[in-house]
Amino acid sequence: MLENELITRVYHSNDNSLSFMDNYSSNSNENIMIVSLGEVLEKDSTIKAVLDIPVGHCAFREHAKDKWTVDKFLEEDE
Repeated sequence: MLENELITRVYHSNDNSLSFMDNYSSNSNENIMIVSLGEVLEKDSTIKAVLDIPVGHCAFREHAKDKWTVDKFLEEDE
């Protein structure tokens, strides 16, 4: 969000939260930022297409004009 990177991954975690990531960020604490869904949609309205992905799934793409691909993912145990 800070460097205006393209959101390329959307995760719907088992705790029913959504995470939005670019190609460069990791899920480490120093990279976590809380933003409103409105801010995310203002940045990229194509995110609307994947807001209803099932829990435990990830949507991903390489470029802004690419279609989103949805697949299951395994969450790491904390």
